[in-house]
Amino acid sequence: MKKDLFSYYCWGLNIMSELECPELIDGEGPAAINVAMGSTLGSLPDAEFRGVRYEMTQNQFLLSVDNVARYHVTNGNRIVVEPSPDANQQAVRLFLLGSACGALLQQRGLVPIHASVMEMGGRAVMFCGPSAMGKSTLAMTLYNRGYRMLADDVCAVRLDETGLPLAIPGYPQFKLWADALNVLKTADPTKLTNVRPGLEKYILDTRARFCRTDLPLKAIYFINRANNPSFELNPIRGKDKFIALFNNTYRVQFLDRLINKSFHHRLCTAITKHVDMFILIRPDAPFQPEKLADLVEKDVFS
Repeated sequence: MKKDLFSYYCWGLNIMSELECPELIDGEGPAAINVAMGSTLGSLPDAEFRGVRYEMTQNQFLLSVDNVARYHVTNGNRIVVEPSPDANQQAVRLFLLGSACGALLQQRGLVPIHASVMEMGGRAVMFCGPSAMGKSTLAMTLYNRGYRMLADDVCAVRLDETGLPLAIPGYPQFKLWADALNVLKTADPTKLTNVRPGLEKYILDTRARFCRTDLPLKAIYFINRANNPSFELNPIRGKDKFIALFNNTYRVQFLDRLINKSFHHRLCTAITKHVDMFILIRPDAPFQPEKLADLVEKDVFS
């Protein structure tokens, strides 16, 4: 029986998929990526590295997520997905569009950054930081003010023909924790879909104001928090810019075997030459996303 095929566009790539992914926007034209449903290898016989739930070579990546699926990523252009019996489809897509695609982007020589990204004044502004630091909440606050969204969780960066860094849009969806939704008062969590069963993190669709085009990357804000009542905005300079960017590479632990690490270093170095970077420190409590957004707006448009 012939399988249905779905055409999508994400991270600047046309995707032909046997797995329906309603999170993604429609694509057109020849596919650069193929997503197939089928059996995967039990393990990579020539694996150069084996970690917790994943193993890899220079051009292959095999991920196993208990009770969800196995994902085999090869050559930056193909992903085979083998769902577990009775797997939740939301969870299957979550890891496909997360770790599996993160590995694929690295195989293609792109720089995937763990970040939320907004369009402000015709340029891309990126927010990085550890989980639960507030990057998605800050981006959603700016979205509510009328700015367009490029990506949440994973943003790819490439260099244009002149060597300038461009942020490549992902897909139109924020993922926010229940406490962030309560602070923002944007939506009722009981009326939203969970990112995966049992996790109090919810999906908000942003198709209404989603930026579909690559944009010059203007600035990166690395969010941190401190036990004091004030906000701080401190520029990052010199080699510290490279360290901050490298450490926020999405799934940085995959780098050693998936691509030539020195190539990734050169890309990160090129980005740091053209992009302003800041440490954005917020009070530990209470979380004040509106004041954080005020500070970012003032800095971006100053």
